[in-house]
Amino acid sequence: MTFGPPYIDLFTRDRLLSAPAHEVRELPSGHITIQLTQSYLDLETDYPRVAAVRDRVIEHLGPDAFFAAGRTEYRTPNFTFSR
Repeated sequence: MTFGPPYIDLFTRDRLLSAPAHEVRELPSGHITIQLTQSYLDLETDYPRVAAVRDRVIEHLGPDAFFAAGRTEYRTPNFTFSR
C-alpha cells in the first residue's frame, strides 16, 4: 500500500510509520509505503497470515477509515483537485 498526502494527513505520518507490518518506508517523494509481509507471494501461499497482518494494520490506523459491512460512517481524507 502506498499513502500520499491526503492519507498521511488523515492517519498522521508517525502513525503510518509505526504500522505493525513487515516493512514501512517513507519515500523521497514523501509518500509512505507499507508492505504487510516479506513477500507479495504470501497472498497466494499464506493468505491467513497476510489477512492477520492487514487486520492489525487496520486496527492500528483506525478501523473507521476502512470498509466494513454494516458501517455507515467513515473517516475520510480531504482531497483537493486542481488543474
